[in-house]
Amino acid sequence: MHELIQFFIDQASISGEHLAGMLFAAVVVISILGIIAYQLLELVLNFLKRLKPINIKKVEKVEKIVEVPKYVDNKVDYQEIIKRLKAIEEKQNQGVNL
Repeated sequence: MHELIQFFIDQASISGEHLAGMLFAAVVVISILGIIAYQLLELVLNFLKRLKPINIKKVEKVEKIVEVPKYVDNKVDYQEIIKRLKAIEEKQNQGVNL
């Protein structure tokens, strides 16, 4: 790798140290390092997948019975509601005295 970098630096230096040659050398080196890093990461991940350090067991069936509350019939006093509505209606009809 060091020889490859030195080769590109020497080639760029021959023609008056052109920036284009240096950039090309940098792109080649970065791409090689990226490929190597990808391969190493893939190897590590495959190794970790084979280890399987955490074992998940199947969930056992729960046999607990949950009681649902029964429907409660609330007795509503409709006469009281009608009286309240009439009182509200009377207050609205009276209006507000400003």
